Amino acid sequence: MLLVGPANTGTDLAGYRVRWGTTAGQYSDSRELTPTPTSTRITGLIHGTAYYFAVYALSAKGLLSP
Repeated sequence: MLLVGPANTGTDLAGYRVRWGTTAGQYSDSRELTPTPTSTRITGLIHGTAYYFAVYALSAKGLLSP
């Protein structure tokens, strides 16, 4: 799975947190990203399995977006 998005130049942005799992709202895996990547590859997913993803912005103060 390849997630792609625009780079963000917000001054308070410290990075992103991507979470995923096979049950909506229950994420078993996560990855922290710096604020500048425009893509990341998620590996180890099982073909034919439905996954749910959530992407959060992380502020310089350590707060996550809703």
